[in-house]
Amino acid sequence: MLELIERIGDVKSTGIDTSEILDNLILPYELRIRGRLRPTTDTNVAVGLFLAPGPVLRDGDLLPARTGQTVRIRAG
Repeated sequence: MLELIERIGDVKSTGIDTSEILDNLILPYELRIRGRLRPTTDTNVAVGLFLAPGPVLRDGDLLPARTGQTVRIRAG
């Protein structure tokens, strides 16, 4: 399971190349307001969200994993 521990912004604000994004995580609004989840990505990779309380996750936000991979949030 990938542990996603922080939000770093979107592709434009971070300058991360889209080829560096491992996968997409599609979440409806009801789940994007939560900081603790155990969903799966588009390619069925299990992830754990361990985010500090704060703003709602937005479409396009990037979340780095402890292993260095990056997952993009998609509004669903």
